[in-house]
Amino acid sequence: MTGKIGASWVITLKLIDVAESRVIATADRRLKMGTADDLLDQIPPMVAELFEKVQNNAVVDPNAITVYADG
Repeated sequence: MTGKIGASWVITLKLIDVAESRVIATADRRLKMGTADDLLDQIPPMVAELFEKVQNNAVVDPNAITVYADG
């Protein structure tokens, strides 16, 4: 999810186990006075954060995960 509230951009990523219908991990950021390009620059470290949480919790095999981007 992304959105702009006032002068801030907000982005939230969720890693979802669709077979179990549950959220496995989340990552979010708020960028004050940032541009859309600044927001895009935050996506790779946020994805890494999601997978780090998965590995640390040993919830699922990270090699079995498919990533989808919803528009």
